[in-house]
Amino acid sequence: MKALRYAIILMILVQLFLPWAMPTNQIYHNRIDYNITKESDEKFEPALEQIKLEIKHKHLKDYIIIIGDSVLYGSPGNSDQAVNAFMEDSARKSPTQSKLRIFNLSYPSMMAGDIYVMLLKLDELGISTDHIMINFRYASFVARDTNPPIKAVFWLMRDLKSLDSSAYQHILPQMKDSHYKEPAFFYGQFMDKLYHDFLPEIKLYSYKDYIVNMLQRSKLKLLGHKLPDDAIQFGDPRPWTVKETLTKYVQGDVIKKSYSDTPFNMTESNPDIYFIEKILKHQEGKETMVVMNGANQTLLKQYVEKPGYQTNLQAIDAYFQQKPVKYVNLEGKIDDSLYTDHTHFIAEGYKAMADLLWPYYAK
Repeated sequence: MKALRYAIILMILVQLFLPWAMPTNQIYHNRIDYNITKESDEKFEPALEQIKLEIKHKHLKDYIIIIGDSVLYGSPGNSDQAVNAFMEDSARKSPTQSKLRIFNLSYPSMMAGDIYVMLLKLDELGISTDHIMINFRYASFVARDTNPPIKAVFWLMRDLKSLDSSAYQHILPQMKDSHYKEPAFFYGQFMDKLYHDFLPEIKLYSYKDYIVNMLQRSKLKLLGHKLPDDAIQFGDPRPWTVKETLTKYVQGDVIKKSYSDTPFNMTESNPDIYFIEKILKHQEGKETMVVMNGANQTLLKQYVEKPGYQTNLQAIDAYFQQKPVKYVNLEGKIDDSLYTDHTHFIAEGYKAMADLLWPYYAK
């Protein structure tokens, strides 16, 4: 009985103090670790928790939050090559902004729906959304008419259900067309609740993959081995010009569809416009920067020179220019030699992006 009592006390202490005891840079270092979290979006929570603790501990006020897709995430390079890391380098040289923090909650394959949900999650955690940078890409506005269509909410559909049920119901038909399935029977609903709601509330469970990763790195360090960086596994950060398969890749159906010159539907019947409008409504009265991803003009020449493509770009520009946001379109702004593929950059490319974006925040 005494042993059980001690075990219960130990579990309570772990539950209360584990987030404080974990080294922040093992959970969040410039961005969420994709290699640890890719199997389950519930693994985002420790990173969000660590950001909240840092904000509270350091009494941060005017921090910036970045939310977007793999470009703002910094794919395929490591976390020291993400745009916010370079922007913070610039901030440290400023006499008035040397302690500015720029937290990056971007994630590969994030859609407009995911960005909206992340804003709601930040509200729930009490993390300010007064200074937000988000990004979109040309393909965000392309009609989702593939079979099956691309999901309008890639990662955070379950969170959308709990945080904005009307938006969830609105987008559910599109998600079902994309093969999204809600658990239908009692057993499925029970297991869904267990793995997505109950177990993540147990800190030892939610942090377990981070703990394992930390122990593995400690072992490698102890043995004198080189520590692997946190670049996305199987990513290739080399310049696009040395990748022999890229020319063939951009001829494929995925890229053809992503850069279609079919006129865009810029109304809320487009799922992305629906969520962008919700994002802008949420951000009313706040500082919001919208970044439009650029395209590798040389590699995608056959697409970007089409009149329909240029007309669509102008429609995107006109849409955001009439909104109360800072809008930056990166199309043609970064040298093609700094791309690693059709849309992502090598480290120097992300540095160039940071140099373009930082002046909007410099004081």
